Amino acid sequence: MRNGIDNAAVDGLRNLVYDVPNLYVEFIKVDLPVPVGFWRSVGKSHNAFVVESFIDELAFAVKSDPIEFRLQHLSMHKRAKDLLQFVADKIKWSNNEKDFGYGIALLFGYDSYIVKAAKVSLDNAKGNYKIDKIIAGVDCGRVINPQIVKDQILSGIIMGLSSALMEKMEFQNGGPAVENFYNYNIMSQLDVPNIEVYVMESDNNVGGIGEAGLPLAAPAVTNAIFDLTGVRYRNLPITIDKSIS
Repeated sequence: MRNGIDNAAVDGLRNLVYDVPNLYVEFIKVDLPVPVGFWRSVGKSHNAFVVESFIDELAFAVKSDPIEFRLQHLSMHKRAKDLLQFVADKIKWSNNEKDFGYGIALLFGYDSYIVKAAKVSLDNAKGNYKIDKIIAGVDCGRVINPQIVKDQILSGIIMGLSSALMEKMEFQNGGPAVENFYNYNIMSQLDVPNIEVYVMESDNNVGGIGEAGLPLAAPAVTNAIFDLTGVRYRNLPITIDKSIS
């Protein structure tokens, strides 16, 4: 902590990739009754969900396509714009298929650019959302081992989806209500959706990748759910059974 500010807590807010002429970020420490610690991707894990959900809400408010809205506010980041357009083409964003929702999310962190797009539908038989596809594009500068980059992004996506869709921690009687994996759900191999990861060729400086895969999984999916249903999620994990009629 420096100058009374936990820089990890505001990471992903104080260093926005978007054109914001006036930015003020305030840090307020809250003393919680339970101990909390770092999670993979630290501050970006929750702040990317806040930022990318809000960017989508702004696009909706001005009746703009979510990708076009982002492109209009990335004048200083050509790599981000190129990556957005690439992922949009891969997810077939312009097709606008009936009965599917599409969501997009962008992150600049660890000197790398990440874009994720999600395609979702309703599984009425199970009363659930179905994630039909996740497309991830990454520009992390010069790549030494492309397979390691893909593996890191894949693992981050799965961890992010698991936390967004399944992992809920509850407390009762002064302690955690969950004790082990028998009553704490995590994403299994059977739950993992179709995921495609694309690594861009680049001569830029090498960027970090170990934590970059996680933060966008949740906002990409929740933005897609909004596109499909009009239901906007502002809390995680997603309470599916309360939102599907």
